[in-house]
Amino acid sequence: MATIGKIRKRSGLLLIVIGGAMGAFILGDFFSGGSGPQQQIIGEVDGTEIDSREFEYRVEEISQAQKSVGANIDESTREQIRNQVWNTIIREHTVDKEFDKLGLDVSKEEYDDVRFGANVLDFLRSNQQFQDPETGQFNPQNVRQFFAVIQEQYPMFWKLQRDNVVKSRIQEKYFDLIEKGVYVNSVEGKHDYIAKNRQIDIQYVLKRYSAVPDSAVSFTESELEDYYSEHKGDAKYKQEESRSIDYITFDKTATAADRAAIKDELASLKEEFKTAENDTTFVELNSNVPAYRSVTYREGTLDSTLEAKITSATEGTVVGPYEQNGRFVLSKVVLNGKEAEVNARHILLNIGQGETAAQVEAEADSLIRVIKKKNNFEALAGQLSDDRGSASKGGNLDWFGKGQMVAPFEKAAFDARVGEIVRATSQFGVHIIEVLDRREVDKIRLAQITRPIEPSNETVDEMYNVASEFSISNDNKEAFYAGIDKNGYTLKTADDVTPGAQFVPGLGSKAEKVSRWMLGAELGDVSEPLELDGMFVVALLTEIAEKGEPELSQVRDEMERDLIREKKADYLKEQMQGTDLNAIASSVDASVQSAKSLSFSRSNITSAGREPNVVGQACTLPEGAVSVPLKGELGVYVVKVTKITEPNETETYASNQRSKEIMLEGRVQNTAYQAILEQADVKDERYKVFY
Repeated sequence: MATIGKIRKRSGLLLIVIGGAMGAFILGDFFSGGSGPQQQIIGEVDGTEIDSREFEYRVEEISQAQKSVGANIDESTREQIRNQVWNTIIREHTVDKEFDKLGLDVSKEEYDDVRFGANVLDFLRSNQQFQDPETGQFNPQNVRQFFAVIQEQYPMFWKLQRDNVVKSRIQEKYFDLIEKGVYVNSVEGKHDYIAKNRQIDIQYVLKRYSAVPDSAVSFTESELEDYYSEHKGDAKYKQEESRSIDYITFDKTATAADRAAIKDELASLKEEFKTAENDTTFVELNSNVPAYRSVTYREGTLDSTLEAKITSATEGTVVGPYEQNGRFVLSKVVLNGKEAEVNARHILLNIGQGETAAQVEAEADSLIRVIKKKNNFEALAGQLSDDRGSASKGGNLDWFGKGQMVAPFEKAAFDARVGEIVRATSQFGVHIIEVLDRREVDKIRLAQITRPIEPSNETVDEMYNVASEFSISNDNKEAFYAGIDKNGYTLKTADDVTPGAQFVPGLGSKAEKVSRWMLGAELGDVSEPLELDGMFVVALLTEIAEKGEPELSQVRDEMERDLIREKKADYLKEQMQGTDLNAIASSVDASVQSAKSLSFSRSNITSAGREPNVVGQACTLPEGAVSVPLKGELGVYVVKVTKITEPNETETYASNQRSKEIMLEGRVQNTAYQAILEQADVKDERYKVFY
């Protein structure tokens, strides 16, 4: 029952998440309020229309499952759960169909195996709730108990978690199948070997486009239109669906009255905090920080008056409330004196896939015997430790006190004598620890109750009223800008925001409500106040860009720049004809430069930068040959190959084959999923109901 107790106490810890390319089925403490929506189509996936009623039913189903285990209801999570349900629906109508075609399933035996058997899914193994609190190691019994309890007492929640595990395993099997089909043959391996190891040295003349004034070339409107017709389908011009807005923000800022109320609330706890028998319990009950932690006071973090109070305080003294880093803080001195510290070094051995802790511990014991015999701790740390941060320092961790390391490591280090080498196993692996020294230092430790300095509900309501009044009174383009000037507000702009984007320039990474409003708005519409964390936003839709080839007016500036560069390239090519680099350099007021060790896979030219087209063409020339003028990224080049270094003979290209296979396998999941989505033609029209 301990795991369920943790869920009730802190629901945010219960999340069991399926990872991977789709990120599709995440269960959280979510709730959808209000009455059920009327029937309305909110999107289409692979030809199937998505009904808003079904959508909201599924949102509510997950919400009720979460509520059944005591999860808190939070208004700010409503948008997030809708996104997660939408991703689940996309998956069901796309990749799940592929799973069904292949007949992929999970048997009862396999279901148990991936939960608490020999092949536990990564997201279960890494979940802190299923780890032994003493050792930090995964404990399969915790998973077994968790599922047994929720199946008996919380059947709605159990069903969602069961489906989560099954779908995660099927997804894993599907992408494993695709990865097994990735193969690089010996010819491809040879090409990779040559591309990496056949090198050329060159001399070259470069005349940069920037050195040619724009006035040296010209173009007509007809030429620009021809250029547009020829290149509008190029990937660089092809546009995704997007919207642009001008907007203003109304920040949710705490007033003087709000600040005073927060400070008074903390002050009312001061006497009770002073006499509390259990600081941990008192802090957890009264602080906004979710778990008790002691804080080491650091000199210079407070003004001189507060610093003097804390440094001179006896244990049990409560100081504050005072302001620090956007919070009001009430601090109780739990230590003002000496504290033990240890200076130690370690070698970390990770517990790899298919290994047991006992096997790695046996390996660590063998290494300890070697270290004691050869006195080579520092060398072995550099060679073997999986903690690469400390490995470069011979495993040295410097000085640390209690509470700074994981529990098993801390206990071993503080129990050991100076010079003793001991072993400890934590959630990170097996540690070989040598204690180098001990000391006692002056320390001040504080137990803290904190409150963020936030506006009250009344202040937020008042700010909403101000934003709403602006929106109602300035509901068209002309009035919007006039209202901004009249009130002295700061106008901000966000261009080319894609549908459903979470990030909106200037508004951060949780602004999907704004990007969703854009989808449903008409050009020139002014929004009602859109509530984000810390602010309300009132926006004017200024531009709509549809997916596909752009209009000339939308890319005119960029195409003019590119056409001018084409004209400059032609202009320079005419001036850079010939095979004598010195003569060519003289004719265009440039110099002959050199670059060494270029290859198909190394296309950076000294003093110029990345030039794959130029280097690629140069690599095809014989030694001593001079190229025709070559159009590059920075300008026009004429290249002479001065030396070719052929790669050493090799009997096999197996390592190149395998390295390419590994690279391709790493792309399988995302590439396959994106390919399936493209075929499905997903239309997201949730803005018709939600934004």
